[in-house]
Amino acid sequence: MVLYIPRMTIAHDARAALRAFRRSGSLPAVVVLMLAVAIGSATAIFSIAQGVLLRPLPVNDPDRVVLLWGRDEARSQSIVEVSLADLYAWRAGQKSLSGIEVFGSVNWGELRITAPGEPFGASMNAVSAGFFELLGTRPILGRTFRREEDLPNAPGTVVLSGDLWRRRFGSDPTVVGRVLTVGEGKDAKPFEVIGVMPPDFRIPSGAEVWIPIGPALGEADDVRAMYAVGRLQHGANVDNAVAEISTIARNEEIERGIPDSAIRKILFDF
Repeated sequence: MVLYIPRMTIAHDARAALRAFRRSGSLPAVVVLMLAVAIGSATAIFSIAQGVLLRPLPVNDPDRVVLLWGRDEARSQSIVEVSLADLYAWRAGQKSLSGIEVFGSVNWGELRITAPGEPFGASMNAVSAGFFELLGTRPILGRTFRREEDLPNAPGTVVLSGDLWRRRFGSDPTVVGRVLTVGEGKDAKPFEVIGVMPPDFRIPSGAEVWIPIGPALGEADDVRAMYAVGRLQHGANVDNAVAEISTIARNEEIERGIPDSAIRKILFDF
């Protein structure tokens, strides 16, 4: 299945899915933040942690990197994705983390590259602009995303995995700056290749290309389709980070009209 279509359609489909979840009652009314695990912990349960169990992560100072997601104890949902609205609130209201970024909780289907050359699909993930910098992993060619490229109406940009660069582009060092055509016909969009990541960088598992999350979602900042990563400040500890972000989560829910009695205890697994 090809998931990629023009960015406003992605946002439209995400909103439609959100409405369907709400109608069915399967989307929790109250989402409580859990600052879950350090990346190095064997208790993490999605693709980043799977990579940890198999090999060292290609990130700088991984003991200070944490994963964040939501949990709804009332509905026995141990993992709930986060939204861009959550990200903005967390960034503004805490001091223990030097940065917080998001990435797609699963790979978002294929980026269908139709030109130049023979068409092919590449497994795609969407990330916020500072994702690679927070992890401390530098591209082997070019650069990663700038903040202005993560705005809703920004031109298309893409970062390639080292494996895809080797397989589909013959390890061509001039690939940076090349404009790829994504999609066909009236839906075709240009995407500029801005960088190539090292071959051992596979976060999340299976991703072959990364695009900025802002253009992918447009104005849909309430779509819960991501997990977050944060980096602890020097001298900060996980307990303080949990307390700060838990307070933000409670306040956000109260501001949206959720009664205090519906706010569940913040849960923390380490």
